[in-house]
Amino acid sequence: MRSLKLSATYQYRVAVTAVSLVLAMTLLLLSRPYEAEGSRIDTWGDAAAWTLLLAGVALRVWATVCIAGRKGNQVVDFGPYALCRNPLYVGTLMIALALFFSFRSPTFGILLLVPVVVYLHGVVPAEEAYLAEKLGEPYRAYCRAVPRWLPQRFDPRVLHVGDVRIGPLLMELSRSLWWLALLPAAEYLQQLRAEHWLPYLWPFP
Repeated sequence: MRSLKLSATYQYRVAVTAVSLVLAMTLLLLSRPYEAEGSRIDTWGDAAAWTLLLAGVALRVWATVCIAGRKGNQVVDFGPYALCRNPLYVGTLMIALALFFSFRSPTFGILLLVPVVVYLHGVVPAEEAYLAEKLGEPYRAYCRAVPRWLPQRFDPRVLHVGDVRIGPLLMELSRSLWWLALLPAAEYLQQLRAEHWLPYLWPFP
């Protein structure tokens, strides 16, 4: 655990994410909508948001099926882990991008970058250093063979699932219901932004 305890970004990752999102949502509510409801940009933005959200949720469920009960105990190199080393984070990033496309707010996008940078350059390297420390050469060999983020080739192990652990799967499926509720909630916030009684105190969309 030494490598994780020494990482400030890992220790404060939840707090940084929470502060960034709360600030982003507050400024979003106090700013004028980027474009009118029902416009072409609005329609295409919503379509992109739902596509990213569903893909991100599906990827997280798939990754959970493969890694549940194994993380930190063995090298998982099948399922989505045969394509990249961090499919759970990739799925979460897709969900965050879904929110950005739903809101279509530069302010929201800029503040969303804060936790993204923290995870990309702090949290994930710290976690991988910890796993290399705990699992040794098999994990380091896995890191040499599989990219951290973007798949570079097809690996037949992607078709393997392994033993399904029901408890973690049900937990991730329950989380998925919250993820799927994000875009209807975002749409409601968009309607609030369009109300004339809400003051536009933040001058940027």
